Amino acid sequence: MLYTGYNYYLSPVRPSLWNKFHIDISDSGRISGGLWYHSSMFIPHPGNDSIIYLFTIGVTSAERYGFYSTTINFKANNDSGVVLQKNLQWNNFAAFDGLMGVRHGNGRDWWVISQRWYPPSGQIGTNVFYIFKVTSQGISVPTIQSIGSTHSTNLGHLVFFQMMVQNS
Repeated sequence: MLYTGYNYYLSPVRPSLWNKFHIDISDSGRISGGLWYHSSMFIPHPGNDSIIYLFTIGVTSAERYGFYSTTINFKANNDSGVVLQKNLQWNNFAAFDGLMGVRHGNGRDWWVISQRWYPPSGQIGTNVFYIFKVTSQGISVPTIQSIGSTHSTNLGHLVFFQMMVQNS
């Protein structure tokens, strides 16, 4: 078990990781990105039940803008956890506060989706999504897709649904 939150003793304030014993995981301080409503999430590694990814995005200028991944072995060190790789930056721009993950149709892999945002005015609408595939081989470079209507706020939530199609 892992959880994340702000460590207010660090300056600047940045997210940290805690293990199931409620102790900071070593080298987990100063994780880039933020912990707003939907700006961080854990995704399991599809090929290793000891590894988990923490994805974070920078939503406000108080954090570093960008999309980041941190890789953790949460079973290492007698279940205390170890950070294997921290703050791997995939892009360096602000994101909409709506990071989301959904299991791939193959039942093993994952999709992680973030949407670009243009602060601080919020006047520029966007419908640009960055889609990362998480497989047993790791995290892919994103596919970039423009879809749907544009919006110019940093409010909302990405939602996925599965539609079953029956052939007759």
